[in-house]
Amino acid sequence: MVDAWHGVPPGAGPVELPAPQRRALLYGPAGTVDEEAVDAARASVAPLPLAEMLEIVDGWPTANVRPAADVVVPVQYTLAEHDGLWIVDEERLAAFAGAFTSAPWVHARTQGGAGHDLDHHRLSRAFHLGQLAFAAECAARR
Repeated sequence: MVDAWHGVPPGAGPVELPAPQRRALLYGPAGTVDEEAVDAARASVAPLPLAEMLEIVDGWPTANVRPAADVVVPVQYTLAEHDGLWIVDEERLAAFAGAFTSAPWVHARTQGGAGHDLDHHRLSRAFHLGQLAFAAECAARR
């Protein structure tokens, strides 16, 4: 995918992913997806500038290190098990979490049974409850 996007001529218009490709990148296995949520979100899918597509897969993982070190609040980071845009493994998760050297604590984990668009999966409720639990913990530790 990265090689294909690098092969697009500079100055090309916005990139519009065909529905099957978008589904493979963002949603993972069919059994994990809430079809109603995917259908409802269809209107929000817009073509992206090529530079943004390249940044997603190629730029931000290395560019985030310097600004991440300046973050001084707790951080929660969840990576989807079936993410089609980013490499998902414990080494990458630990490296990302480790970049937040000034944060009081970092909670980094992988959400099983979900693809990149965590909000559109059957486990999205569990994901959202985890976000609320993190917020409650931040408030309690304050």
